[in-house]
Amino acid sequence: MGIPAKTRVTLASADGGGPRREFSLSRRATVLLAALFLILLVVAVLQLGEALIAREQRATIDELERQLAETRDELLKSRIAQAELEQTRLLQEELMVMLGVPRSDSLSALADTLCDVPPVGVSVDVPPAPEAATAPPSRWPAAGVIIREFTHGDSSAGVEEHRGVDIAGEVGDPVVAAAEGDVDFVGTDEVLGNYLEIRHGLDYVTIYGHCSWVGVGPGHRVRAGEKIAKMGHSGQTAITQLHFEVWKRGEAVDPRKILAGEPAPR
Repeated sequence: MGIPAKTRVTLASADGGGPRREFSLSRRATVLLAALFLILLVVAVLQLGEALIAREQRATIDELERQLAETRDELLKSRIAQAELEQTRLLQEELMVMLGVPRSDSLSALADTLCDVPPVGVSVDVPPAPEAATAPPSRWPAAGVIIREFTHGDSSAGVEEHRGVDIAGEVGDPVVAAAEGDVDFVGTDEVLGNYLEIRHGLDYVTIYGHCSWVGVGPGHRVRAGEKIAKMGHSGQTAITQLHFEVWKRGEAVDPRKILAGEPAPR
């Protein structure tokens, strides 16, 4: 069935008591209106589809970011465990040397030495083992203003976890070691950008992220307050800042519970 040459449209008054008005639409006008309606319908369907796809992509990105954060945590815990084992080995070796066992044979002779229990009533003078330095961080690593605080996060309440604090500044501002320690790792992360980790004895590890430049390498011994990097905006950040984390025995803690006061003003 074709479209009639003219389509008659009747409009009644709002109160129903007035005269009715009739308009005639040509075939061309009717086709244009129908085409316009179809175009609007298609646009609405496409926008709805794009919104659904965007929501699915956002959910996928959130899941990937969660998995990346978990992987970073496991990697850091693994590094901490390895460092603790190495420190224990060195302490055992030092103890064997103090007991008169040659350093090269100290580990192989450790089991036999420990099994040689002295008779009852016989005292053996054993020098105390040296203690590893476990001083906590004592100073803020950069000057500026804290723009984001440490949060544990609550997925049920929609609160995102943030394992450190963000200190805003300018590109090139100095970043210093929060305490004396050994540089464990220097690398690049999708979220943190250029970052490094410093171990402070057996208990503490500090992380410095979003750097524009890192001036130390793994194995470097740093003093408290020594310049180690420059502030930047590498990784996932829209502004120049330093992301600073403090870990104690494998768990992230609020730097404000370790460091006093506020970062120095710029």
